[in-house]
This record gives sequence, structure tokens and C-alpha cells, in this order.
Amino acid sequence: MEICWIDTANQIHNSWYKDTAVGIFMENSGKFRGVIISGKFKLKIKDKLSIFDSSAVVGHLQAFLVYLCCSTMDSIPEIEKTFLCSDFQPINAYHKYLQKCFSYHGKTELFSKMRFVQKPKEVKSKAHPKVRKLYQRRKEPSLVFNTGHLEQFLEYFHRQSLKKKERKG
Repeated sequence: MEICWIDTANQIHNSWYKDTAVGIFMENSGKFRGVIISGKFKLKIKDKLSIFDSSAVVGHLQAFLVYLCCSTMDSIPEIEKTFLCSDFQPINAYHKYLQKCFSYHGKTELFSKMRFVQKPKEVKSKAHPKVRKLYQRRKEPSLVFNTGHLEQFLEYFHRQSLKKKERKG
């Protein structure tokens, strides 16, 4: 059974101008997968979605980056739990964004298999040093966020927003 850790270096909303790295570290096998998004793409997202609540944009983008990171894994081992660092608060909202994102992309089975739980505050993330190296460009990313991912994310975000409007209307 694998224990996984998901962490972020330079949280999305810390600086929209700087890159953000998200990584997943599998403790038992030592495998690491990481995604990096440049500040350029983050600014495009912020600009294109400026009419929406900033917290919702950040939540959906954080979940999308975690989804991309998980989808880079060749095979998914049996996972006991995946510790989420509280890079987006509150943690129950983070969990809902993850669930929506995985579900939208038809990956509900992957979401269930990941067994996401909040990292205890007193425990240090085992993914943090690796994500930090990724952010500093001392480690190669498994995936670099590109124009295709931007379009995917915007489509996903708008569809989520439409669902919300339909429920209200």
C-alpha cells in the first residue's frame, strides 16, 4: 500500500506573476510526478476569469493542477491515503474542487483510488522538498502546463460556472 503526498510550491494566489509547481510523491516507491504552470498562463487565467470570484478560480485551478499531476502516473498503485497539504483553504472546499475536477474529466475512479485526506498540521510534507526543487527548476517536471491545458481548464471552469448559474436560475 502506497502513501502519497501532494504539495504546492508558490501557491497560485501568492503571486499570479510567478510560476507554481504541484507534485505528488509516493513514499514507499520513491516515485515523484510534478506539474509546473508559468506565471504567464496564470495571468491569462486571472485575466480571462476576472469577473469570477478569485477564490473559485484559485480552487478550480489548484484542483486542475492536482488532476494533471495524478493523470501523469503510468499506473496507479494501491493507495492507503494521499495527504493533501492545505494549499487551498478550507480543506473541505479543496476536496470538493478536486471531486468536481476528477468527475468532470471522467476520472471518478481515480479520485476514489487517491483517498485524499488533509495532512496533519504537525507532520511535514514528504513531497515539499521535491516540489521545491521542481519550482526552482532543479528537477524536471513530468508535465508543463501549455496552451492546450489552458483551453482545457477554461472550458472546464466555464462548464462548472454554467452549472452553478443553472442551479441558481
